[in-house]
Amino acid sequence: MTRQITAKQTAKKQTRKDLLEKLNMCELNVIMLRGDSRERIMDSVAKILVEGNSIQLTGIFGDKMTIEGSIKEVNISRGEALILAD
Repeated sequence: MTRQITAKQTAKKQTRKDLLEKLNMCELNVIMLRGDSRERIMDSVAKILVEGNSIQLTGIFGDKMTIEGSIKEVNISRGEALILAD
């Protein structure tokens, strides 16, 4: 028995694919700025918590890093957060 895929099923699969791609776009690469230099310090960051000049980064797998500095910019479309070093 062959199974025919309807236009509605195809659209539903495409919607799920689009949603997964959008979720993946929300991950950030965190870049530390020191003068004229840029250093990528963590990839695939899902959460940024700021307490004073302490910034806790949490990756998509739960890995954590705490750094000192201040957030200069978060750009979702570029997928990066820029941190100014203290």
